[in-house]
Amino acid sequence: MGGDLCTPSSGYDLDTSNLPAGLRWFPKGAVLAFNEENGKAILVKTAKVHTAADSGATSLKVEDNGLFKAGDTIAGSTVSSLTVADGVATLKV
Repeated sequence: MGGDLCTPSSGYDLDTSNLPAGLRWFPKGAVLAFNEENGKAILVKTAKVHTAADSGATSLKVEDNGLFKAGDTIAGSTVSSLTVADGVATLKV
């Protein structure tokens, strides 16, 4: 066992350092990355695009899944703040 991309070789501790405070559940289909060196699993944050952004845009609109928070990096930019309305998260970058 071990070394396989799909099967962790043993139990892992969940690294919660990149999760928003108060997050209770992962969305259905959430992806985890396993680090065999430190024995931790970390959530890989994903989102469905709500509105396409042009090059140089200062905000991104994604369907809200409760995973993103200020300080996250998305598309090479750092999220400075976010707001949620009607199921859409607007991430200021």
